[in-house]
Amino acid sequence: EWEHYKAKRTSEHEDQLKAWETKKAAFEADQHRLESEFYRQRDSDNASVDKLRQAVDEGDEAAVLEHATMVLDASDYHGLFEKSYELDYDAEQKLLLVEYSLPSMECVPNVKTVKFVKSTGEIKETKLSARDQKSIFDSACYQIALRTLHELFEADEASNFESVLFNGVVDFTDPATG
Repeated sequence: EWEHYKAKRTSEHEDQLKAWETKKAAFEADQHRLESEFYRQRDSDNASVDKLRQAVDEGDEAAVLEHATMVLDASDYHGLFEKSYELDYDAEQKLLLVEYSLPSMECVPNVKTVKFVKSTGEIKETKLSARDQKSIFDSACYQIALRTLHELFEADEASNFESVLFNGVVDFTDPATG
């Protein structure tokens, strides 16, 4: 009886070992395929980056615009406003033209302080004056313009442009004039 039980368990063990080895071989083949696919994709991506780099170094207009677009797309404002811009490049004058949609006045917070009144259980807000709100808005627009210029010039290692024409556009309704 013991020999029969032992033979049965040995046979089950060998069957499970074969199944495991089959799964292992399939897993390793799949991992090898994924690794090859990764390296192929990596090499393709690196080649396209190298091609763009070479075109930017040569001053190709389309490549310079693509590179500048990549720089501005990577500029992170943490979702404070939606970035929108248009670029143009004049290789003869080494001039990059940027038309940037700046945030409107409505994007500027108008709350100065928030206090909790314990006796009434209410929250009391103190608003910013119109002058302070305009000052914050102006400062934010100037900072966006300067940051954009800094990022573009810093990224232009090939010296493709010597100057940048920055047009900041704000679209809003003036409450004083409608």
